Amino acid sequence: MNHTQLNDDVLLHIASFADRDTLCILMRTCPLLLHYGGRRLLEDGVSLDEDNRRIWSFVAFMLKRGHSYRIKLLHSFRLTTPYYCSSAPIPLQATGVALATLFRSLAKSGDLRNLCIIGSEQLLRLHPSVPAAISTITTLELLNVMEAGLYTVNMLGRLRSPLTRATITLVSPRREEGKTLSVYARNPMCFLRNFSNTLSRVSVKYSTSALVVGPWYPHVTYLHLNSADILHTYHYVRAFPNLQVLSTKDCGVMVLNKEYEPRRAHNMMEQTAFGTWTSLNSYRGALLTLYLLGITRHIPKVVITHVEDTLEYEVLRTVLGDARPRRLELCLDGAFWLLDPGFWPTFTYDGVDALRYFEFCIMLDPLDDRTDIPAALEAAISHVIKPLRSLVAVRIAIDLSWYFAGRGQTLSAEGEPLLVPIEEVLLEWDLDAYAHRIQDEVGVSATALRSISVSLWNHRTRKNTTVTLGMKYKPDVHDGWSDDSESDDE
Repeated sequence: MNHTQLNDDVLLHIASFADRDTLCILMRTCPLLLHYGGRRLLEDGVSLDEDNRRIWSFVAFMLKRGHSYRIKLLHSFRLTTPYYCSSAPIPLQATGVALATLFRSLAKSGDLRNLCIIGSEQLLRLHPSVPAAISTITTLELLNVMEAGLYTVNMLGRLRSPLTRATITLVSPRREEGKTLSVYARNPMCFLRNFSNTLSRVSVKYSTSALVVGPWYPHVTYLHLNSADILHTYHYVRAFPNLQVLSTKDCGVMVLNKEYEPRRAHNMMEQTAFGTWTSLNSYRGALLTLYLLGITRHIPKVVITHVEDTLEYEVLRTVLGDARPRRLELCLDGAFWLLDPGFWPTFTYDGVDALRYFEFCIMLDPLDDRTDIPAALEAAISHVIKPLRSLVAVRIAIDLSWYFAGRGQTLSAEGEPLLVPIEEVLLEWDLDAYAHRIQDEVGVSATALRSISVSLWNHRTRKNTTVTLGMKYKPDVHDGWSDDSESDDE
């Protein structure tokens, strides 16, 4: 019986259009597709979940005799700590030995550039040879480890790769495992010291900032701190003197109100005495964190992701007065702010007079059930946007994504959402007319205004919509512009 045969070129052409799952199936059909598919999957990067059997299968695939070329093709590897499966009882310790063998092969003959380990501490504890094997790799440029504890910190102390980016999520200090990490072990200035001459981007979570006489990181331009105790700004200034972008999240949540002024004053005093950043051009994070840092120099771009509702308005005015940004992105938790006369003078003080790009996002929440939304929208024009005379571009967005967070949703008999009053109001909101109102009222004083965008997001019965008048502003491309005006549904 004759069987139809496809030319090799045709087979490869078909395989070139296949997605990853389809390609895995095709690889089982013939040696040609096994070879082609294996090369393509490895070159695209490999991600293994916690299935112990899959890890064993992959290690066997990589180390198969006569296929040493596979080791050289793996540049990106994402690995999740395996679990024990009773249906295929492979001891986890044996999995650790297998992974160590793979990492040693990658160190000897491979070119692994990007390594991500989820559940790092558990994986390194599978067998003592695992952290030792990873430490011998000298080609890594990007490293991302999550749930890092003492084993991971010690492994970082032995690693000699030329890392340019490091993302380290330490074990939470509230967990029993996290209590074994000392203040020194949680200090990124210490556990990243082997990479001080190569790192350019650093992201850490649950870190401390105890000052040590140690290395400094002259090439780090981006630093992200998540749930870190930023007690002393100067510790970071000393370690990362050429920082350009500082991003923070949840770094001031444990500070009591009575500590605000002493903390800020001490940080300002230290920076006056020992120096501060001269190259910082961007801050992203909560208002309180920036206030406590006590940075009093010009920061061209400021992104305020959260304004604590317990803060006095003077805090926002002080921060803007210190930073004097040219680009401001401000996110408010609730439209009720816009109806408070105490909030309005914020945009008439020094510090916002040079503002060229302003993105204003209002996250509606349940407290807005009593807010007069039309009046708040009018106040946004007259008391927030209109005083800004140097504006070139402005964007205002109303977002309901937080409004229903953690709340049940009532449906009609037909299964459609029953709109709450705040949604009823926004159902009739004319975004185009509102944008033209801004153009008419603000454009008189802000003569350089060239772009106005108005957005409505996460309304349950209206599509996400953006209306743009004038030229579309692209703030991240050197203040570049595109020539298209638009009214679009996203």
